[in-house]
Amino acid sequence: MAGEVHIRGVAMIAIRIMATWMTRQLAHPSGLIGRWILAPLWNRRNAALNDFTCDRLSLNSSSRVIEVGFGGGYLLERISRIVEDGFVAGVDASPTMVAHCRKRFPRLLRSGRLALQWAKAEVLPFPDNSFSNACSVNSMFYWSDPPKALSELRRILSPGGQLVVSMTRAESLAKNGVKGPAVIPLSPDGVEAMVSVAGFDRVSVLHEIDRHRDFICVVAWV
Repeated sequence: MAGEVHIRGVAMIAIRIMATWMTRQLAHPSGLIGRWILAPLWNRRNAALNDFTCDRLSLNSSSRVIEVGFGGGYLLERISRIVEDGFVAGVDASPTMVAHCRKRFPRLLRSGRLALQWAKAEVLPFPDNSFSNACSVNSMFYWSDPPKALSELRRILSPGGQLVVSMTRAESLAKNGVKGPAVIPLSPDGVEAMVSVAGFDRVSVLHEIDRHRDFICVVAWV
């Protein structure tokens, strides 16, 4: 009996260690896991969030758009199909994801229509008023300082610019096992308040559901 209890205890510790490791991989993907497993997984499981976000972006062929936390590049590709004469930038905190998408979009990069950089949301490497639109999908709860990151997004958006941020709700994240120190639990009201404090106007929060989770989409303007 004591041996069984010990085995169960060891198994529970192993499960917690694996869950913590996986959450850290989701926050900052690396190595083969990030490139060959997480990138395609995100593109597939987050397709509904990315499509919903893209449909809310007010884009035209000459827009200048930045995506923060582009992961496997699904939304970058959709945006690039619309923005044929403008410019699309992507930043991600994972060097693995940056390398993955540089290999995925060589023609867009060579043409100058797309630029990809390693950067954290809290320190965006662009001048003030650089973009007409900014977006992020399932990234905000991994930001180390969401208010600072939102202020950065406000800084690089030009007057009249638009922000669209979509994310899985905290309850669905926890239900799917995505939790731990790397994940900041964010409520819809809390996100709305942070966006407003960062200097955005006309802030609206849309509540949606897909087959994987409940999620919100925040739309705001400069």
